[in-house]
Amino acid sequence: MKIKRLVSVVTVIFFLFILSTPIRASRAGQATDWTKVLGAWDLVIDGGDGYFYLAMTVERLEDKIGGKITDKSGMIPESALENLEFDGETLKFSITAASPPDGLSKIWTAEFKVGTGNLEGWISSQDLGISAWVTGSRPEK
Repeated sequence: MKIKRLVSVVTVIFFLFILSTPIRASRAGQATDWTKVLGAWDLVIDGGDGYFYLAMTVERLEDKIGGKITDKSGMIPESALENLEFDGETLKFSITAASPPDGLSKIWTAEFKVGTGNLEGWISSQDLGISAWVTGSRPEK
């Protein structure tokens, strides 16, 4: 009886795997729809001791997706978004930006879950050994 049950479970798992394979393969071949992230974003970084306000723009360039980010006070120069990835739900990128405490360039990586008109996630710097929570929304018109 145990053998029959085991064979039944293995058979069901096998058929579920076979049925899901075309779905996974078709998604892998599809181009990413960037429309969910294209445009302007207002970001708020919770620095623990205070908040930092950034402006980010993601745009379609000739044959790729690009973007830029800057702080709203204008104290930190604009930085290009690098290594952009988006899978339909998660936006990832890195930037190289002048950073406190010494004002030297540091590499920052970000990973955000993107919703309809909002995003949230983390930005971190291995150089500084810190990470911070970030929320974002579309700017009010």
